[in-house]
Amino acid sequence: MGANAESGDALQGEPRGSDVVSLIIVNAVVDALLVLRVPVSAPLSSARERFRADPRAVMPRVVFLRELEAAYTLQRDPALGLALGESLNEMSARFLGPLIASQANLRDTMGMFLRLSRNVLGGPRWTFMQQGEDIVIGYPLERTHGRGAELEAELCVTTVQRNLAHWLGASGRHTVSAQFGFAAPSYLERYRVLFGSQVRFEQAITGVRFPAALLESVHPGASDELERGLRALGERWFTCEEQSWSARVRQEFMSTQDLSQLRFDELARRWGLSSRSLRRRLAGENASLSTLLEEARLVRAREMLSHRQHSLPQISELLGYSEVNSFQRAFKRWAGTTPGSYRRQALRERSAQRAAE
Repeated sequence: MGANAESGDALQGEPRGSDVVSLIIVNAVVDALLVLRVPVSAPLSSARERFRADPRAVMPRVVFLRELEAAYTLQRDPALGLALGESLNEMSARFLGPLIASQANLRDTMGMFLRLSRNVLGGPRWTFMQQGEDIVIGYPLERTHGRGAELEAELCVTTVQRNLAHWLGASGRHTVSAQFGFAAPSYLERYRVLFGSQVRFEQAITGVRFPAALLESVHPGASDELERGLRALGERWFTCEEQSWSARVRQEFMSTQDLSQLRFDELARRWGLSSRSLRRRLAGENASLSTLLEEARLVRAREMLSHRQHSLPQISELLGYSEVNSFQRAFKRWAGTTPGSYRRQALRERSAQRAAE
């Protein structure tokens, strides 16, 4: 890879892997579904909210593929994957698309795409290989994921092909072809509208193909200054201090309405981690899941006790305690007073404040 591609280390972290999908991508897909007037499921809506709180979060890929298939079932458009790919563009991935497109030549562009796909975006494991006089960039289709994997393939390949053709401009766009690891579907004409006659099926690699000679093509709009600015933006986004692991867990706990439903292993999976890995990262910040949970319980208890909306048994249940007595003992340990005394004092203060106003 060229110099620009090699300097992408600032955005590298632990590889996402093929078992998760970045919420950057999930959020872009939700935008596309809304444009296409396809109902958005609860899991996708929830992921969108998590993305706003933490752009580095991920969704298990098996969930993402399941939700794609559910959207397909609702829409009844057999070419939904292609339609989603058409609706996405380089701006859909926030600064990442322009960062990929800002590289000086196509070789660097492909290197940046692979690096970000591996370390930021997750999903299928894209590879870059030369076959004769052509370059193929893509991945082996995972047939075990069924229709969801085919929808994902249509979405990904359409997006990459369109952005690559746009990058090459009129001189090279007609040389970019698409290929898929499944048989030609009944709606083949939709493929031909998008890709012309240069589309292949039942291939070992799902992805795009173009002449290797194009690798040294120079992007006329390339700008070192723009590339540095986009990289700096990405570095701030992915390494900002307020998004430490303890801050992320704290934010998740504070936004969970019913802490009794909280599962540490599910929380870890949202970020592509095992429960053990998450605990280890928190330990590196002198924090733990249990202390952060107790902190969230105290804050939430004070909020609920300051109003009459919930009884003590209800508060106890929402905080994840099996018995009211356990909650009362814990609260007295935290606040130095009983929940009942705290509530009476808080309500008196609220009443006095309203009277003063």
